[in-house]
Amino acid sequence: MLTTSLRGLERDGFITRTVYATVPAKVEYRLTEMGLELAIPVRALSSFAVQNRDRVLVARAQYDKTVETPKMVPGEQALG
Repeated sequence: MLTTSLRGLERDGFITRTVYATVPAKVEYRLTEMGLELAIPVRALSSFAVQNRDRVLVARAQYDKTVETPKMVPGEQALG
């Protein structure tokens, strides 16, 4: 999963990958200029999420009170 994500970021131009011929093998990843630019809004989104966590939890609780829980069919098992 991690390898797939890293390869996707490399393909999209957000990181570079350098492989060193050592034992054990060493691989280094670095953000490209575009990756560094992307880090700015990602950090802002992260900061917003941390600062507004309590508001999100309140909104979820209010929503959950208003939405009817789906009825289970006899013999059906709950997910999770």
